[in-house]
Amino acid sequence: MKRFARIRVFSDTLAGRIFASFAIVTTLALLIFFLVASAVTYNVYEGTAERALREEVARAAQVLEALPADERAEIATDQFAADRITLIDAEGNVVFDSQAPDAALSNHKTRPEIEQAQNGPDAVVLRHSETLNTDTLYAAAQLSDGSFVRLGQTRQSLASLVQGATLPLAAALALMMLIMLAFSQVLSRRIVEPIASLDVESPLSNRVYPELRPLLVRMDEQRALLRSQNEELESAANMRREFSANVSHEMKTPLQVISGYAELMKNGLVSASDQERFGGIIHSEAQNMRALIDDVLTLSRLDEPTLDRQMAPVNLYALTEVVKTRLIAIASPKGITVRVSTDSASLCEVLGSRMLLEQMVYNLLDNAIRYAPCDSRIDAVISSGEDSVGLAVIDRGPGIPPELREAVFERFYRIDKSRSKETGGTGLGLAIVKHVVELHDGSIEVSETPGGGATFTVSIPKDRIVPTSKAGTDR
Repeated sequence: MKRFARIRVFSDTLAGRIFASFAIVTTLALLIFFLVASAVTYNVYEGTAERALREEVARAAQVLEALPADERAEIATDQFAADRITLIDAEGNVVFDSQAPDAALSNHKTRPEIEQAQNGPDAVVLRHSETLNTDTLYAAAQLSDGSFVRLGQTRQSLASLVQGATLPLAAALALMMLIMLAFSQVLSRRIVEPIASLDVESPLSNRVYPELRPLLVRMDEQRALLRSQNEELESAANMRREFSANVSHEMKTPLQVISGYAELMKNGLVSASDQERFGGIIHSEAQNMRALIDDVLTLSRLDEPTLDRQMAPVNLYALTEVVKTRLIAIASPKGITVRVSTDSASLCEVLGSRMLLEQMVYNLLDNAIRYAPCDSRIDAVISSGEDSVGLAVIDRGPGIPPELREAVFERFYRIDKSRSKETGGTGLGLAIVKHVVELHDGSIEVSETPGGGATFTVSIPKDRIVPTSKAGTDR
């Protein structure tokens, strides 16, 4: 059973199928070759025998022509090479037959070879004997006196010849088949060897048949794609782990403050004069937690591929004015002035999500207010060009070093961690800004403000721009 199982497994392999194909083709080729060779050999042999018999009967006719009729039988028996010699008179009666010298034979006038000899110099006819399973070749020629001489040559039929040669032919065929089977096995293994030894780790380094090159190129592309996808998955997994750790850390700090002050107040360890201050601290930390949770939820929604953006024309200038009004309560205590301006040549509306764009503008202005010095000014400039519409938020704060200008858009990244409590914020605002910009097919850059400070410039491509006829205003 194990041997049969191994044979079945081998027959299912490429080498097994190539071997089977070679074996079948070579076997059929050998069989056909033997049959055709036998038939051709027999036909050549028949043709040679027929020509020899024609020449012999012509010589016999020439010799017997010069002899009297009563002397022809004796001369024919001694001089002519044939298995059977027959002399026939002009009426078709058998005068002499070497195989039946004393028998009375039937009239041969209607025999095919005799009829043909009357119409030509000679005639050759092959007749088969079912009884003896032999073929007899007859050649006849007519003499000048109207009589006939006929020579016969007996031989085995093709079927009898093949039957008699079956054993040696079968042995020769079996030997050749064994040789061809061994050759087929070696050849099939040599054909399959380059495929079996493929290095799948580096497909393009293999030396294989040209027909396999497109497959190897495809394999290499798939491997590169899988590596890229694995790296992206690993990066996403690391980002999720880091994000979870950062969220836990950021929420732990205000919770500890809230829990600590609440416990003091619960146990009556806070004087009446400090209760209002402690309550303010608890309220402030709760607001920080709420802002953190809101930002985390916003980022989670932005990460969803099925986010419904609800795109519609949004007046970016009007939207910035609305956000400016909302932030007055934060900017005024520090004496910070926010000015919104746009070019008067043309005012553009952006095709996008109003909610997300408002979040983007709010985070940019809020970030500028947090880091701007007291009694300074922040400019929000909306500009429209031939290919894009932009929003630039300019502050006069400490600025951002060039090597950190990409890092500020990472989640929970803060340039000066020692000032994080002082400036507030969750560390997610600029990360949200970058997400919103990318969702609108735009880009964002950070540069240095002349005289000190940072400038955040958002650019949205032209296919997101919806022209409007409203005149621009400078506020």
